[in-house]
Amino acid sequence: MKNILILDDDATVLRILSGVLSSAGHVCHESTNPDTALATLTRKPQITVVLSDYYMPEMNGLEFVQHVMALDRPTPYVLLVTAQPSIQMVVEAMRLGVCDFLSKPTTPAEIVEAIGRVKQRATTDRLQDRGAPDLGELIRRTQNLAAHLQRLASAENMLSSTGSSPIGPVPLLQTMDTFRELRTQCIVRERLDEAAWDMLMELASAQRRGQRLSVSGLMVSGSNVSATTLLRRVNNLVEREFIARTPDSEDARRHFVDLTPKGHALVSGFLAKLGEQLYPRTVRSGDPSCVFSKASTRSAAVSGR
Repeated sequence: MKNILILDDDATVLRILSGVLSSAGHVCHESTNPDTALATLTRKPQITVVLSDYYMPEMNGLEFVQHVMALDRPTPYVLLVTAQPSIQMVVEAMRLGVCDFLSKPTTPAEIVEAIGRVKQRATTDRLQDRGAPDLGELIRRTQNLAAHLQRLASAENMLSSTGSSPIGPVPLLQTMDTFRELRTQCIVRERLDEAAWDMLMELASAQRRGQRLSVSGLMVSGSNVSATTLLRRVNNLVEREFIARTPDSEDARRHFVDLTPKGHALVSGFLAKLGEQLYPRTVRSGDPSCVFSKASTRSAAVSGR
């Protein structure tokens, strides 16, 4: 349960948002005026989340966030709701400390899901404050490693049933060293950095799930790096033709990002080499079917338009 301040100059929208979040078990505090909202935040330190509209008569969302961050109280998590998001707005909002965006029109499920992400982030932040630096990154890497080791175990069990398992016991450090070495080789050879590489891998992962990421969505996925740096990396990857930006046919203000054939080949080559090292008899070099699902082939074709 969270104490949430909802700010919207439209009373009808305010009631709807409050109803959705109250039904999800949260305590809601409503305000139709930014000044009143700031006063409420000052009086009620138990409020930990702010859900605010962007366009308001008195001040816009970014101006409101600046005032929120200047209050003499524990800093709340701020989410902005807007019908007209832009890259400049997202970058400036992230710089100020906004943790998430919702685009109008939005659904009750999306609102509840966004608050759920805030709860997860708050839990991570509390653990970090207790002496676990970069816990979010450690969790992500641990999950990836666990999934990889599970695949190793499954492959070994499958092959050992024939009496000729080629994998055998794979030392954890050897697995990590192999991944790190191949990754570094790709980064150095292509003159990339970790932020750019992580973006390429995030796009590959999204393609495997059959999803497309917007520019802002790709930037949010790299939340451990500043927004300014991420935007520069996006532009650089576009210029070098590793990724392509495609306007949304339904919303000209939004652009999707896809791996180009060049970017797809880079990621596929890396994963194929990694597979050769870890599964020498089960992965054929350069075989895209061992790397991406058929959804990625479709996405790569789209990105090459």
